[in-house]
Amino acid sequence: MKRAITILLMITSLFLPLCAKGVRAYVSFNRIGLNDTLTLTIEGEDVNGELEILSPLKFNGFTIVGGPNSGTSISIVNGSMSKKETLSFVLAPTKTGTLTIPSLKVKAGKDVFTTEPIKVEVVKGSVVPHRRNRGNAFDPFSNFDDFFNDDFFSPPRPRKISLEDIFIRTEVSSKKVYVGEPVLVKFVLFTTVPITQLALKEVPSFQGFLAYDIDTNQRIRFNTTILGGKRYNTAVIYKKVLYPTKSGDLVIPPVSFVLNAQADFFFGKRVIRKSEPLRIRVLPLPPAPDGFSGLVGSFDIQASVDTTSARVGQSITLKVVVSGKGDLKSFDKILPDKLDGFRVFKPSSAEIKEKDPLHQTKVWNIVLVPVREGELRIPSVKLVYFDPLAEKYITKTTGGITVNVKGKVETGGVVVGQQPSGGTVTLLNRDITYIKTGRLDRVFYLVENKWVIIFVSVFPFVVLAFAFFIRVSDEKKKNNVEYRKTKAYSFFKQRLKEVRRLGKKKKAREFYQSLSKAIISYFSDKLSKPNIELRIDEIENILKEKGIDENLIKQLTDFVEYCDFESYTPHSSGVKLELIDEANEIIQKIERVL
Repeated sequence: MKRAITILLMITSLFLPLCAKGVRAYVSFNRIGLNDTLTLTIEGEDVNGELEILSPLKFNGFTIVGGPNSGTSISIVNGSMSKKETLSFVLAPTKTGTLTIPSLKVKAGKDVFTTEPIKVEVVKGSVVPHRRNRGNAFDPFSNFDDFFNDDFFSPPRPRKISLEDIFIRTEVSSKKVYVGEPVLVKFVLFTTVPITQLALKEVPSFQGFLAYDIDTNQRIRFNTTILGGKRYNTAVIYKKVLYPTKSGDLVIPPVSFVLNAQADFFFGKRVIRKSEPLRIRVLPLPPAPDGFSGLVGSFDIQASVDTTSARVGQSITLKVVVSGKGDLKSFDKILPDKLDGFRVFKPSSAEIKEKDPLHQTKVWNIVLVPVREGELRIPSVKLVYFDPLAEKYITKTTGGITVNVKGKVETGGVVVGQQPSGGTVTLLNRDITYIKTGRLDRVFYLVENKWVIIFVSVFPFVVLAFAFFIRVSDEKKKNNVEYRKTKAYSFFKQRLKEVRRLGKKKKAREFYQSLSKAIISYFSDKLSKPNIELRIDEIENILKEKGIDENLIKQLTDFVEYCDFESYTPHSSGVKLELIDEANEIIQKIERVL
């Protein structure tokens, strides 16, 4: 009996480590201050594999300021080995009260565990004792407390950090501005103790403003300032540019920062500081004149072309540059959609060059294509903006530009003119081909049978006659109005095959021209109008009259204008074969409703 009990105890001791398998969560402190932190540890004992948290890491009332940190420990007790896997996070409270760290689903190998929720009491201030530099080392003189009660032997203690030692001020370029006028906001740190770490804790939404960060990657530089007879180290730790979007009294909200202050030689302390809210007065703009661009600030405008002489169909680049102090990001319309004597191809987006969010330059490279000969005039470009320093509207204009346009583009004996409809007219010069003269040598017959010879001689003429008949029949059908309307989509798909062939050969200019022409030709067939007379704006008006969806019409016109723009742009973005499928999809939608 004793032997059986002994064996049973031995077997139980062997399996005890297996019974301890599981995952738990615990915290370093269950009661902390708002200025303290705690460590949340997820520990897995004798689990198969590393710990992986499946639950979202969102702790209401806490911010994760450190981690995750992983670790592994192995211990052997009485011959039994146990292994622990840990994951730890450093959490900082954001509010007071009784907070709950929710239960977490944790995966270890193929097993999934669930931890228990943990309650933490958060009070104002700081209640967590700070550790001494020597940590938890064993003190051999712990029994001699009375002997070492003298101040000489007392361990160093970190000094308290008050609000006067560290605070943050908000400084603005002006407290009275107009709607749309830029406001430079600086958050300045004042400190009497060394700062070893600094980070943004919480950035609010600046309601009533368009907000942009500035100099986020610059190194922080400290200066010395005397304030109230006390010496401070000061530094600009955060800057923003704000553009008011409405008038009235607007508030710049406080911004929170987390700092690690070196309270003493051996001690560091986490400190949270928040800037004070600041109120500014925003004035409404006076009644605006015609052509007001919506810009507020101080600006200059320039315009130039890459050439003042061109041929019909040859692209000209008009460069318009607006620069100054103010927000140019939302400003886009710089030129009318139509210019007399030109087709206008605007880029999808203008180029913005930022010195900083206060000083910007915006560049438009607009492609103009002359459609007739003569001295064509590019009108002056006008910019109307409000100057808050002068407190009035300012109008600046560029000088008009005259372009001398001659005949169509000549290219190596080939004259090519781009018609407004997107079609291309090509006229070749007459070439002279010399015919080699001299007597013919013998003619050898493969067969001697005269009937075979007659058949072989006549058969090609029969085939040619049949082909000519089929061609004439097809031409008659193609000239038939109803036939062309019925087969418009089929003809369009055939043209797309040629477009794809050009695309595979990387002929970008011909690719975009042919794609635009295929679409125009489709409407020429569908609407029974001559191709050379059909323009995309005329197609747009016809589709509107027929009640076609405006979004679909805009999709079509934008697509054709993009193809035309790419065909005229000297630096094309290359061949995009996916545009063929996009064109087919647009025409399919129109085919269903026409």
